[in-house]
Amino acid sequence: MSGKVRYLINPFTGELDAYRDTVTKSRFVVETRDCLASASVGDLVMESETLVNRVDVATDNTDIRPIFAVIIEKTSATECVILLLGQMSGFSGLTKGRKVFLSTSGGITSTPPTTGYLQSLGVAKEDSIVDFRPNMQRVRRV
Repeated sequence: MSGKVRYLINPFTGELDAYRDTVTKSRFVVETRDCLASASVGDLVMESETLVNRVDVATDNTDIRPIFAVIIEKTSATECVILLLGQMSGFSGLTKGRKVFLSTSGGITSTPPTTGYLQSLGVAKEDSIVDFRPNMQRVRRV
């Protein structure tokens, strides 16, 4: 049996229980949503204001809706698979070990923006890999 040993608090006994994590994919949370044909893999998304089960692509950091996912696959012109939690590669210029934020142009950056909304989206594991765990709290920069 391979995998990492993890320890969790047993809710019934209060003691630490060990288990072997053998399924790496279990650390990723994904779902399928409707999206615009113009949406691309790597785009950060927020809930649509008008349609149920659809996402809108972030174009900047001025929208009041928080970013909650990133597109990881387009299954058709108007359907995409989004990553809610987990690691994703394909970024560039990030600083390893630093928090990443929604940039003023709607992308991911290691530098906190000084205008618009400040939202932490996770941590850069490498200069091109993000451990995507968006904080749903946003702060308005003035």
